[in-house]
Amino acid sequence: MSINQRLRQVRKHFKMQQSDFAKRLRLSQTSVSWLEQEGNAISEQTIRLLHLDFHVSEEWLRTGEGPMFVADDDSPLEKLCREYAVSDCERRILELYFSFEPKRRKMVCDFVDEFFKKAMAERQETASENDA
Repeated sequence: MSINQRLRQVRKHFKMQQSDFAKRLRLSQTSVSWLEQEGNAISEQTIRLLHLDFHVSEEWLRTGEGPMFVADDDSPLEKLCREYAVSDCERRILELYFSFEPKRRKMVCDFVDEFFKKAMAERQETASENDA
């Protein structure tokens, strides 16, 4: 069984139409249809989303070996969320962030760094004006 067939098997397991499955994976219905066709490559980001959103074993998805699903509490993200009492909103942010490829995660970090630098500069400027 190919990775494409296993992807389709996951969708069928959850009794989802391609359009609903696509929304969960942040893809178009056409993309899901294409990914389910034999020989088409599935991106690392999609594999990570399948793992995070559906608890699909990455090993099973890639090779067909082992169980289809991993226990919810086995993932590093799950352990982190428990340890820090992460809210549902925070969890969604983390899941989305970790679903990105490293290059895109770096872009997010660069944006956040720049945002905080500007916010701190404005805060210091406001404090200076208030002291005067």
